[in-house]
Amino acid sequence: MLTLKRNDSSNSSLHSVEASPVEWFPHVTVDLSCWHGGQKLKDLEQFEWHGDVVMGPALEQARRACDQFRVDNSSSLEVWAFRSDWEVAKTRSSEDQHWAHVDNECNLVSKVLLSHHPVWSSRHGALSAPIQWPQFDAKFLKFMSVKSNLESDSAWTDYLTAAIDSPPDSLAHRGVALVDGRIRDLSVTYRGVNDRSPDCHLIMVTGTIRIAMSPYVEALDDLELESAVNQSLGVKIELDQRRIELDTVDKTLRMAAWELRRTENN
Repeated sequence: MLTLKRNDSSNSSLHSVEASPVEWFPHVTVDLSCWHGGQKLKDLEQFEWHGDVVMGPALEQARRACDQFRVDNSSSLEVWAFRSDWEVAKTRSSEDQHWAHVDNECNLVSKVLLSHHPVWSSRHGALSAPIQWPQFDAKFLKFMSVKSNLESDSAWTDYLTAAIDSPPDSLAHRGVALVDGRIRDLSVTYRGVNDRSPDCHLIMVTGTIRIAMSPYVEALDDLELESAVNQSLGVKIELDQRRIELDTVDKTLRMAAWELRRTENN
């Protein structure tokens, strides 16, 4: 049986602790789209590969799209390219030694979003790396109702993993970049029995990622930025269902709540 665990408490990367060895591979996607007045009009094309080699063909296609739609740097119609970097867990087959996506029996996270940001636009050309933009630590808090026989002082983090949901391109178009989506300081706090579902427990999951604000668009103030993140950025919590089950009685869909803090170098 394949079991995935975090490497350490500072991030959400995983490794195999049982039979099938797991390794993490880079995966890059670049999405092209047309925009007007802050709204996406059309998805154009997606390029994906396991490295930076994908960037050349993607940006060449973006320039061809500009020629096709007669878009230049003064047009109200814009073409944008958004890049996402991932880590994907794969396991090697004992039969043919080929790497394939894991057959995850524990339902733990097997794909981690590392970054999501614009890399090119018809108005600005190539964009600088988000690591050079104003930085923020974004901390999430998410309540969950679960069934488990774990004691309240058990290490709940041994039986769950967390990863950032792929954000909509509209968030990046507004200037909010995901710089490092690997969750730091992932922790679980036991909050007691769920009054709405007495056989279940309430837990609070928290963690921190790094985001940035683009200098290429009109900057959002701190409240607008926090509101945009809360509206658009989600956290996927996966449970080792051999020890923890999601409470299906409690129908409340609890979104992650975010709070932002500027980093010290800003």
